[in-house]
Amino acid sequence: MWKLDVFLLPCKNYRSLAYEELLAYDKRIGEIEEHENFMIPKEFYETKDVNQQTIYDAIFGEGQHDLSDYLLELFTKKRGQEIGYTGIRKLNEYAYTAIVSKDIEEDKAHLALFDMEDKTDRASPYQGIIPNDAIKVKRYYLRKCMDFRAFEEKAKCCFPRLIFHPDAFNHIAKLGRCKDVVSELMRHLCALNDYGDKIYSYTGKNEKNALLELQSSFQVYCSGKGSNETMSYNKDIVFQGKTYTLTCNPHTKLFKKYSGQRIYFCWGREEIEGHKIIIVRIGGHWEE
Repeated sequence: MWKLDVFLLPCKNYRSLAYEELLAYDKRIGEIEEHENFMIPKEFYETKDVNQQTIYDAIFGEGQHDLSDYLLELFTKKRGQEIGYTGIRKLNEYAYTAIVSKDIEEDKAHLALFDMEDKTDRASPYQGIIPNDAIKVKRYYLRKCMDFRAFEEKAKCCFPRLIFHPDAFNHIAKLGRCKDVVSELMRHLCALNDYGDKIYSYTGKNEKNALLELQSSFQVYCSGKGSNETMSYNKDIVFQGKTYTLTCNPHTKLFKKYSGQRIYFCWGREEIEGHKIIIVRIGGHWEE
C-alpha cells in the first residue's frame, strides 16, 4: 500500500495556540498515522517562532499549565527525524502537516494534509465527494507518473470509491504514452470516483441519463452500447468467493467524442462493496 511520508512544519507562534487546536491536531495525527507515515524532523524542535521560542521554551519556560502539559505529551514522546526541511524537498514524494493551518505556507499548501475527512460537495446537485487531503496529495503525484506500471501501482489509493478489475490495466498501453494521457486519464477517473455513483443514483439509475450528465457536467465524453455493437461486453469478477458477470458497455472516451482511447466500466452491484463503480478495462476499443 502506497504511504506518504508526512512531515510536521514548525509552529509560527506557540503563545497563540489554543487547547482546542491541540486537540484537533492530536486527532488529525492519529488519522494520518493510521494510513501514512508521520514524522517530526529534529529541526522542528530547534526552530524558533515569531517570539524566539522553541517548542521546549513553550513547554518549560513559562510555568506548568494545561497547555504546556499537553504540548509535553504530544511532542516529547516522538523521536525527531534527522532529515531537515531542506532535505525533505529533495525527496521524490512527501507531504506536510502542521499544528494549525496558518502555519502552512502558500507554496506548501498543495502538499499539506490538514482535512483528513472526505466532504460532500453541497454546491453540486449530485452532492459528490470532495476527497480528503491525503488523496489530493496522492493524486498530485499520480499526475506525475511517466509510465503506466507506476500509475497502476498507485491508482487504487487515489480512487477509493472505485473498484479496479484485476484485468483493468492489461490494455492500458493502447492509450499511448503515459505522459501524454495521464492528465486526461486522471480527469475521467476523478469524475467517476467523486461523482459517478451520485449521478447514477440521482438519475434513477438510468444509464443513458447518467452518461449525459457526466458529459454535460464534467466534459467527459461517454457512451453506452453503440448502434453498431452487436456483441455484449461482459466480464466476470470474483468477489468474496462468488463469481459475478458484469455488463461493461458504458465507457468514457479520452480527449474527443469518437476517441478509441477508452475506460470501460460497470455501474456496479449492490453485493460488491455497496454498488461501487467497477473499472473493467482501460485502453483501446473492447474488440481490439
